[in-house]
Amino acid sequence: YLDLSNNFLQGEIPDSLSRLNNSLVNLNLGRNALEGALPSFIGELTYLFSLQLSELGLNSMIPTEYGKLTNLYSLDLSANLLIGSIPSTFGNLTQLESLNLGNNRLTGAIQSSIVGSLTNLKLLDLKRNNLNSTIPSQIGQLIKVKYISLENNYLTGTIPAQMSSMENMERCALYGNALTGLVPKSFSSLIKLQDLLIYDNFLQYIIPSEICKLRDVGDLN
Repeated sequence: YLDLSNNFLQGEIPDSLSRLNNSLVNLNLGRNALEGALPSFIGELTYLFSLQLSELGLNSMIPTEYGKLTNLYSLDLSANLLIGSIPSTFGNLTQLESLNLGNNRLTGAIQSSIVGSLTNLKLLDLKRNNLNSTIPSQIGQLIKVKYISLENNYLTGTIPAQMSSMENMERCALYGNALTGLVPKSFSSLIKLQDLLIYDNFLQYIIPSEICKLRDVGDLN
């Protein structure tokens, strides 16, 4: 367990950490003044359960090697300057319960092959990037998700009706995109939903009467 978060560490992430590949289970370097690229050697730390590298100002693509971290249950690379697409190898991270890639400069698609594999997710945060695809229908397979944040991207197409299968969802933030069509009537089955945030899109402003059956919704925007 190595937690050096919330300090004033500078420079790049040292490759000497690779020597801990047979023992390190938790690595947290978040909220420091580190710089440079996400090092690919971290993909060799295959005992990791949790990897927190948020708010560091790192400016690179996400190494495909991170797909080797198949024991991860929490991955946080948020609030950096990461570019490129989400690696397809992330589909191997089937134990993940929390994935936070928000507040970066990621581009490309939310890949159906990744989303359909991460069925243990409880939190999916991809907000404030430059993602420019549709929301894949496979997202409905994430039936354990409680919080989903896809806001402030360039997502297009309709809201998949399959999202109504996400029966544990409490917060759904899709605002600030370019989504079209209607809110699926089947959302009325999301009885645990508390916040549905879909403003600043191109949706047809006809609220299905079925949505009014969601008694626990505190914020419908």
